[in-house]
Amino acid sequence: MGNQPRIRIFVAAAGQETVNDLYRAILNDSRLMAAGAAATMDALPTTLPYANPDVLILDAELLVGLGNPKKMVEYVGNLPGAVVLLLPANLDALRGQFVALPNVHEVLQKPVSPSEAVARAYQVGISAQVATSAQAARAAASAEGTAQAGGAALPGLVVAVFGKGGTGKTTIAVGLATTFHRHGIRTLLVGLDVPDAVGIQLGLSPSPNMLEWFRNPSLETLESLIRQPKSPDLPDVLLSPNDAVAAAAIANADFVERLREAVRETAATLPNLTPASVADVAADGAQQAMAAGGTGRIVALIDAIRRLPRPYAAVVLDLPPTLANDWAVQPIRRANAVILVAEPSYTDQVNVAHAVQVLTGAVDARYRLSRSSLYIVLNRVQEGDLDGRAMQEGIATLNEQTLGEAWAPPILAVVPASPAVRKAQMEFRSPLDTDPGMRSAMEAIARYFFGDVIAEQKPARRYIRIGPIRLGVRR
Repeated sequence: MGNQPRIRIFVAAAGQETVNDLYRAILNDSRLMAAGAAATMDALPTTLPYANPDVLILDAELLVGLGNPKKMVEYVGNLPGAVVLLLPANLDALRGQFVALPNVHEVLQKPVSPSEAVARAYQVGISAQVATSAQAARAAASAEGTAQAGGAALPGLVVAVFGKGGTGKTTIAVGLATTFHRHGIRTLLVGLDVPDAVGIQLGLSPSPNMLEWFRNPSLETLESLIRQPKSPDLPDVLLSPNDAVAAAAIANADFVERLREAVRETAATLPNLTPASVADVAADGAQQAMAAGGTGRIVALIDAIRRLPRPYAAVVLDLPPTLANDWAVQPIRRANAVILVAEPSYTDQVNVAHAVQVLTGAVDARYRLSRSSLYIVLNRVQEGDLDGRAMQEGIATLNEQTLGEAWAPPILAVVPASPAVRKAQMEFRSPLDTDPGMRSAMEAIARYFFGDVIAEQKPARRYIRIGPIRLGVRR
């Protein structure tokens, strides 16, 4: 491949099985990188704009729900970037209209093998890169000053970091956000747990925090609540409400609003209500409100972050250590990727397997994440612990009955156990500066998500302090 960047492909197909087949074909080709995936029409508009792929492989069966053929063609025509369309026989009458769209580069008749679809997408991506190389070079030159001044404006990535209490979840979230930031990738680190361990690790006072935004949900308010730590080596930070009662009230208010709407809709169909039927309506409404757990003011906060005038290329969410409440359910609905932090133990095999089952919707209908968005980071690994292969095999075995197949997320990085990490945190320093193992692991994750950008950079700038003097250095 030389210096040729990998082609980023986004997959949108009808059904998780088709998505998985195409995703595996991408992973098996070293020239390609999976930019994201969607298995439903609802997921596509929330993930595609922020994935910014070189090529979109779109299964036209997803469009059937639009009903009107004209709407199908218009929908495809409005999609960003280059499209490779997989066309089922029942939509063949629209082939000519799809081919005429300027953004549709290939129309492949189904059934088509995943390897062929991916190969065509690669060819389309290479052609597009060649056609735009001059413009890209000019854009890169003009962006050089921006990256040095405060971060490059790159396609938006939202990474949710989850782990049971005690796994080092927050340490990984802070380390990853800091690594992104040091590579010039404009990054916002968002704490969503109460009390907020992000602020504790970074030595920040508990307020201002996002609680004020829930009282006055404007972009101006949001901008005023984002903290810039004193060290230029650290990313921007938005802290969670420093009040467990207030945080619970926000989540409960969202549930009550969903319940009210569900009851209103059901009651409208029953003109002659009795006390018994009112109870039934309330019970049905509660179930509907629980199932719709991805909507509310918390997810609106994530959407507001993505609408800020100066966009963040990466948003790292430090989730609470439970997937049972809205402070996890809602933000995850906007995540492109979820990192499951685990220690190499049998206990965490069970914890990760359960998290996978929850997040993929196997045991909780509020979640419907694609498997391709799930990853594992093994933390605090010591000699004699379970290795990565053993961890994955154990997780896959535990998932077999619930998921219908033995599957485990890939391991993005392994962080060795080191007393230097805790020592640095006690001194309010970044473990990235004191522990090579932590630094190497975070670099591996950063390069997975932003490999092409990082590969083209000059060495990242960081700062050292000698007495009262701060020096900028390259590394």
